[in-house]
Amino acid sequence: MFSIGRVCYKTAGRDSNRICVVVESVDDQFVVVDGDTRRRKVNVQHLEPTVKTVKLSAKATTQDARAALEAEGYKLHVVGKSRKTTERVKKSKVSHKAEKVEEKPVKKATKKTSTDKKSEEKTDKKTE
Repeated sequence: MFSIGRVCYKTAGRDSNRICVVVESVDDQFVVVDGDTRRRKVNVQHLEPTVKTVKLSAKATTQDARAALEAEGYKLHVVGKSRKTTERVKKSKVSHKAEKVEEKPVKKATKKTSTDKKSEEKTDKKTE
């Protein structure tokens, strides 16, 4: 029933209600799926098979699985992030932290002591 190329829907987990295709059969209980989901080994009890199949070779790549599903007319979401996107996010977080450091409030002035007042008076006399 879950042969290579069988189109299925995930029914459990983070990728639930997403379309996938069987890429590899591990044993009677588990298969490897890919497509609009993350490529991973899943229990067949967490899959709902459809009547459609796509032509795929054994252990097909993610690009092959996604292309086969798109050719059948399925609209796929973006799965995962590219390395460049991740690097941009890391850089923006670093610069964001740097901005926070610069925005630290200045300590409020403490009460002036008698010695501070005397030193101010001396500087005022010098400027006059």
